[in-house]
Parts: sequence; structure tokens; C-alpha cells
Amino acid sequence: MGVGTSMLLKMQIEKALKVLDVKAAVDLADISTAKGLALTADLVVTSNELAERIGNIKTPIITVANFMDLDGLIEGLRPVLENLNKN
Repeated sequence: MGVGTSMLLKMQIEKALKVLDVKAAVDLADISTAKGLALTADLVVTSNELAERIGNIKTPIITVANFMDLDGLIEGLRPVLENLNKN
């Protein structure tokens, strides 16, 4: 995933969080940085390919196939965010 694609996903996540009325910081990172950030993040959102490279972590990972599908992203985020709010 290149910088442009990553920025697109970041903007889509921010839109989805606004729709879900969730205030959160969304960080953009390359795969090397993301591996470290994922250990302390509440949630990781990435592509299928990069999720495998992040590895086995306790942090929930949401994989996104179509970065332009805002409704799909919202529906993917909703249950994970609800679960995070329970903890």
C-alpha cells in the first residue's frame, strides 16, 4: 500500500468514525512503523496483504478490501468499536 492509498484509507476511517460519532486519533504508518504501533494501538485497519505482515498481535485488526466502500468500512468498524467500548 503506497502513501496515497494509505492517506485515502485514513480519510475514509475518519469519515466512518464521524458517522459512528467516535472521537479517535487515526495514525498513518508504513509497515515497519505499523508493526510497533500495533502493539499499543486500540485497533489496526489495513489491507489483507499488510495484515499478514503485521503478524500475530492481540490488537484487533480490521482488513479492508475496498477503501472506497465507506458503508462497508462503517459496518466493519461498528462491532469492533462497540466491543472496545465494553472493555
